[in-house]
Amino acid sequence: MNMLKKILAILISLMMMTGAVTAFAEGNPPGDPPTGEMGTPPDGMPGEPPEGGMGTPPDGIPGEPPEGGMGTPPDGAPGGGFGGNAGPGGRTSSFEYAAATEMTEAASVSGETYTSETADESALMVNTDAEVSLDNVTVTKTGSSDGGDNCNFYGLNAAVLVMGGSTTTITGATIT
Repeated sequence: MNMLKKILAILISLMMMTGAVTAFAEGNPPGDPPTGEMGTPPDGMPGEPPEGGMGTPPDGIPGEPPEGGMGTPPDGAPGGGFGGNAGPGGRTSSFEYAAATEMTEAASVSGETYTSETADESALMVNTDAEVSLDNVTVTKTGSSDGGDNCNFYGLNAAVLVMGGSTTTITGATIT
């Protein structure tokens, strides 16, 4: 009787292993999702959206923009979205640009020196949509500013400020 139990146990083990090997051999390769009918996912699981769509997001969750658009930025904030789209040549904050020397038309300059020691004033400002070429020029800018973002993002108090859409080429220059 003991021998019969052992043989039966071995046969059952072999049948289980054969079934597992057959299922594995006929299944999808590792990493592929199973195919065939899997049934309906339980509530809260990904699947088909509920009838009528996904519903309305709660207040404060992004969805449709509010009526009338996105509103007005706070005072002093640049417009234009991310990056502001506002630097030189675009919209500006509420200040005036100043420069010791300003170029407003096409030019080809060689060997000139431009200097400014005044706070919030650029040494050289190129403000044109024309081409400007600066060759072997020397630009020196001193004079601090408390302009913060106006200096960092809009070029206030720059050594060389190019705006207005100009294509300005600088070669062999010394800029301090």
